[in-house]
Amino acid sequence: MHEDKRDGLRVPFAPIAIITRVNKNVSHAVRVRDLSIKGIGIYSNDVFQKDEQLLVELALPGEQDAEILMIPGEVAWLETLQGVTQYLIGIKFHLIPEFKEKLQSYIHSIEERLNYKELK
Repeated sequence: MHEDKRDGLRVPFAPIAIITRVNKNVSHAVRVRDLSIKGIGIYSNDVFQKDEQLLVELALPGEQDAEILMIPGEVAWLETLQGVTQYLIGIKFHLIPEFKEKLQSYIHSIEERLNYKELK
């Protein structure tokens, strides 16, 4: 099992993301496990290689419309899930400051709503 070495706050996040393999220009729809300012966890039926360069397309819900972020990253780790032909993959982001602020704001808003619900 993968040892949890994450040092950033993780929040529940279960939409679909589009992962593009940079060197092959091939895209895959994947289910998102969780999201942080430093990376994303995904479930995939496709095998990826450690250190493989990727482009992660995320749609962050907004007040009016969803905002699409195209974030470069690389495969940090992967694990084969038992009993299924699926993989759990950790992707490390290479964020530009503008995207970092947007992700941080989105994660913070989810955290505030979760804490509010726990207090009720």
